Amino acid sequence: MTGICLPLKILRPPRREKQGNPYNTTFHIRVVSGSFSGYAFCEYDIKEFIRFAREMEELFCFKRDKTELNDICYGSKVVFCMDKTGLLDISGKIFGHAAEQCLEFDL
Repeated sequence: MTGICLPLKILRPPRREKQGNPYNTTFHIRVVSGSFSGYAFCEYDIKEFIRFAREMEELFCFKRDKTELNDICYGSKVVFCMDKTGLLDISGKIFGHAAEQCLEFDL
């Protein structure tokens, strides 16, 4: 099985976001490709995550061909590209705790 999972959890109360703290949302990225898998803990600004969600919607409506999700903590990055036929390519690099391990992938 090959895939990617992005469970989202709000880490800090919304008032932190209003105070300008960009580390107000956490999520995990799990990438599975055959027998290889990786798991990354990510921090993000909720405003940027909402922007990303809108861009993903545009991607699936063929209004854009690419969007990226970039973690602000360790630098994990996931790129979603869709061609004109609807073929989705997901690639990136995710880092484990303290960036001691990383997994590069192209699904």
